[in-house]
Amino acid sequence: ADTTLVSLISESNVFETFDLTDKVHNKTLPSGENLVIQQPFQIDMTSQQEYVFNSTVVGASGSSFDCVYNDVLRFEVGNQAQLRYPTNSPTSVVTDFPTKIPEDAECRLKAHIECRVNGERSSDCQNLVSPVGSKCTQEDEPFKIIFIYAGGDCTSSNNDQKNFECQDSGDGPNVNELVFVTTNGRNGAVVRLGETYHYEALSNESTGIIEVTISNIDLTSGRSGSMIQTLRIVTKCDEDDSLALTKKYGAL
Repeated sequence: ADTTLVSLISESNVFETFDLTDKVHNKTLPSGENLVIQQPFQIDMTSQQEYVFNSTVVGASGSSFDCVYNDVLRFEVGNQAQLRYPTNSPTSVVTDFPTKIPEDAECRLKAHIECRVNGERSSDCQNLVSPVGSKCTQEDEPFKIIFIYAGGDCTSSNNDQKNFECQDSGDGPNVNELVFVTTNGRNGAVVRLGETYHYEALSNESTGIIEVTISNIDLTSGRSGSMIQTLRIVTKCDEDDSLALTKKYGAL
């Protein structure tokens, strides 16, 4: 069916937020057709850099939101960009063709943990033990954190941070189906209940603290409405304020 576009916001790990809502607001996208939005930006080719764009578009029919679509685009350009294996590019030593992944290559692991209580068992997920290695203990703070928007007010928080802060406005997010989340005044994205919110630090952003704001969505503009929860999460990875999987920070 035809969709009326409400908002389009793109966050980047390098650039400031691209709020492209004015270019799409109230435009009708016929079923099966594409809409191209141009946004120029300058790329520095003198140094190797990974660019990440996290874009969220909201469509509406009448007075209700019918769809929210999120897409992440990653690419790496610049001088001495890292090879992506397997590769056909020339190498400094003789290798098989195409060149396979080196045995000493960095291995990045991801974990997704989901806890459900079945039947009438007297247990819950609050005391779920984190797997070994899931706690952030290194000296350098993480440059990327992925949260799941689970809803709930500040009393639903369950973490070990001594300096964590949470404040609700009214009843807080509770189980709002859609919210608008920002971190340190940027990384704005529309997030649906049960879906992920991505935070990526800028190269000059190393304070050890992230300030998260969760807001209602203005049904007229599709942008951030009234604030319903603020969070102060420590990212220093020290013993008093550790980050760990399965922990809950307000509605995240």
